[in-house]
Amino acid sequence: VPDAIRKANDRARKSLVKVPIVDGTVPHYVTGEFGAARVILRPASPGTGVIAGATVRAMLDSAGYHNVLTKVLGSNNPHNVVRAVLDAFARLESPEQYAARVGKPVEALLDDYNVGNRVWGTDPQHS
Repeated sequence: VPDAIRKANDRARKSLVKVPIVDGTVPHYVTGEFGAARVILRPASPGTGVIAGATVRAMLDSAGYHNVLTKVLGSNNPHNVVRAVLDAFARLESPEQYAARVGKPVEALLDDYNVGNRVWGTDPQHS
């Protein structure tokens, strides 16, 4: 039994995923899919909390998010939902990764970044 526990711990350590956190929330809207399950993660304003079902909430809490809006579509089978959340985590990009991908400096992207404006659509630049 101790060998099985050690092997399980080794496999878990190898499959850890780093997730970007901006102001306690996800940096951008993202959708994860696995099987028939789809999970939507949206950034939320500070003070909103984690609005999610039990399966998704456990994963977001353990990842360190404090303000996220979520919705599970399609299948609500917990195994598929967990895999869909992991897929969403894999699709997340930090502002630094996004800046490198589009070839702009990070400062130019974050100067007007406001989570509340992005969530509620009150950003004058994007209206």
